[in-house]
Amino acid sequence: MKVKEKPAPGYLKYELKTFEKLPVKIWDDAVDASRHVARSIALAIRQRQQEGEKIVLGLATGMPPHQSV
Repeated sequence: MKVKEKPAPGYLKYELKTFEKLPVKIWDDAVDASRHVARSIALAIRQRQQEGEKIVLGLATGMPPHQSV
C-alpha cells in the first residue's frame, strides 16, 4: 500500500501547459481584436475568390463577451 505524501508548499495541483497548435494572440481591447478578425476573414474570402474557390467559415455561437461600461 502506497502512502501519498503531502505536496510541498507552493506546489501546484495542476500544471498548466500550452498545447495550442495555432498561433494565439491576446488583445487588450475587444474592438482591436474584432477588427483583426474581420480583416483576416475578409482576406481569406478574397484569396479564395481569386482562386475561384469557395470558403467555409466555422463560427462559434453562444453568448457574447461581457462588456464593461
